[in-house]
Amino acid sequence: MEMTSLFVPVNDTDTLHIQRLFTNPEGPVVFLVHGSVENGRIFYSQSGKGWGPWLASKGYDVYAIDLRGRGKSVPPVQRGSDYGNPEAILEDIPAALAEIRSIRGADVPMHWGAHSWGGVLLQGYLARFPDSNVLSVMCFGTVRTKKVRNVKRFLNINLGYFGLGALLTGLYGYLPAKRFGFGSDNEPSTLYRQTKAWMLAERWTSPRDGYDYDQRMTECSFPPTLYLAGGADEYLAHVSDIRRHVEPLLDGQTEMWVLSQKAGNHHDYGHNDMLTHKDAPLDHFPKMLDWMKRWES
Repeated sequence: MEMTSLFVPVNDTDTLHIQRLFTNPEGPVVFLVHGSVENGRIFYSQSGKGWGPWLASKGYDVYAIDLRGRGKSVPPVQRGSDYGNPEAILEDIPAALAEIRSIRGADVPMHWGAHSWGGVLLQGYLARFPDSNVLSVMCFGTVRTKKVRNVKRFLNINLGYFGLGALLTGLYGYLPAKRFGFGSDNEPSTLYRQTKAWMLAERWTSPRDGYDYDQRMTECSFPPTLYLAGGADEYLAHVSDIRRHVEPLLDGQTEMWVLSQKAGNHHDYGHNDMLTHKDAPLDHFPKMLDWMKRWES
């Protein structure tokens, strides 16, 4: 398997990193977007483990983005970084897609995948820019609003992300998630505040131009979408929160799978290990590949 770093300027000061993984450079394309307080490494390791390398071993041409300031994108997040969700949707994702299409062709069909908040960003992009070349979308642990109520949600979200996160962001000028051990990467203060606001808001609108995503999502047709929920995810993307979002959308092309022993899986998976667990390539990865192939013919 080959792993190649692509560097894509997004403006005069910022450059995105995209990790390309492939055994067949002409294989079907997969574009992957990470979530909050993380980077593209959620999809791959340097030793060749994870969803991205597994897909590459099956002949897919995989592109995992590091959104602005994260991973190998430069400059890294620091005090004064002014970047939010609208920039991810309107600038970063379009720049990455343009780079992929410059390599593989303007009309190349693609599968898209996202972990956690990355799925919100992809949904936002598709609401604004419907794309007939998207074959399917896979959302791992994606939910915008969290309604579940339990002790872990209160401690980790209410006190941790909302409370301590706001304090640290005020002190450092960005959210130092990596330094304090509650994420694999840091986040700009603007992005942190906007993400927090979107998680709490009943109506999903853009702080940049007031764009009403909720309204648009009822009007447009989305590609076939698979939502994956971890059976052991107690607060980041609880099964009940994903089901509340997905149930009105279920139509044969939109599906929800719960990755749990009760559903026939080897384990009750959590928020991250549905992608990183050593047994995932023998458990649900092959089933997901079969689901993807349904939309390639």
